[in-house]
Amino acid sequence: MFTDSPTEMTTAITDVILAAQSAAAIYIIRRRTVARPMWTQVWAWVFALLSIASLIGAAAHGLEMAASIETAIWSPAYLALGLTMALFVIAAI
Repeated sequence: MFTDSPTEMTTAITDVILAAQSAAAIYIIRRRTVARPMWTQVWAWVFALLSIASLIGAAAHGLEMAASIETAIWSPAYLALGLTMALFVIAAI
C-alpha cells in the first residue's frame, strides 16, 4: 500500500535514487582501488550506510503503515545516518 500524499511519494522516490547513487559510488570506489587501503573501506562504509538509510527512508515515506511500525522503522534509519555522519567526519579528517 503506497501513500496517497504526493510529497511523501516524491521523498520516497528521491530516497530510492539516493540509494542507487550510493550503491554506484561503492561500486566505483571498489573498482578503481586496487590495494583497498583503510580509507577506501571507510568511504565504502559511508556510502553503504547512506544507501541503507535511504532505502529505509523510502519505505517509511512511501508506504502506509501503522504508527508503531513507522516509529520503529525510523530507529535503524537514524542509526545508519548517525554512523554515516561519524564516518564521513573521520574520512574527511
